[in-house]
Amino acid sequence: GRCLFLTASDIQIVLARHYFDIRRDAIFLNTHHGPSLGESDMVIVRPSGWVIEVEVKVSLSDFKADLEKGKNRGHDVGKHDRLALGNPKRVRPDGSWQDVLDVDDRQPHTCRNFWFAVPLDLLEKVKPQLPLHAGLLGVSHNKVVESAAAPNLKAGKIKPETLLNLYRSMYFKHWHRLFSDYHARLR
Repeated sequence: GRCLFLTASDIQIVLARHYFDIRRDAIFLNTHHGPSLGESDMVIVRPSGWVIEVEVKVSLSDFKADLEKGKNRGHDVGKHDRLALGNPKRVRPDGSWQDVLDVDDRQPHTCRNFWFAVPLDLLEKVKPQLPLHAGLLGVSHNKVVESAAAPNLKAGKIKPETLLNLYRSMYFKHWHRLFSDYHARLR
């Protein structure tokens, strides 16, 4: 029989093929220092420099846990608090503006749009709990339904060094996987 259950990887593939443009957009999977100050299931960088982040959730408990991410690790605000705030500004002594997150020595927030992507059968359970800063995508094996539009968040375009770091991360992840497979076959 045919498998109807979608894994997180299945959802990423469907989004890359049916919602985003894998030939035009730079799509990074499972990053650990993404533009929203943490790990990201998908980071999409458009040719314009705008960044979209997608969190893939395959269960309601997974979705609820993501909403609390960061809060229980000693941080004053969680990931979603940062997304809702955007990148607030602070006035320097000389009167110019500086990104608060730059002052705190963290990567500035660059996510223009934030989405949750869930299997189609979870849409109605997730939608009432969806944060105002997030959009919602329902995914099946061959289509994507936009259930709630993702608003434009306060963000800047991605900095060249941040984009380079994303490419480096994927590069090293690829080589790490190859070396791990190679060493596993030698054992």
